[in-house]
Amino acid sequence: MKQKNRFQLPSGALKKNISTGQQIYEKNCASCHGIEGQGKIGPRLRARLIPKDSFFNVIAQGRNSMPAFRETLDGDQLEALWSFLQRPLTSENN
Repeated sequence: MKQKNRFQLPSGALKKNISTGQQIYEKNCASCHGIEGQGKIGPRLRARLIPKDSFFNVIAQGRNSMPAFRETLDGDQLEALWSFLQRPLTSENN
């Protein structure tokens, strides 16, 4: 029997996590980073590899004119947001 990677979310759970991340992004990030993450006032967040630990640190602490979200977003929300931004680019979800 093939053993599953214990760190990989099942596809249904991953889709839910991405959907939650999209909601968080639209509420907290899109005004500065663009609705598609293409960059606006803040830098582009899509189509680039963002190390998770660096991402979590910047979101929690803030950077330059970006506010800190450590009091606003919990660990599960940060994980969902990161999953949303790091999802593969396709014609359906870029």
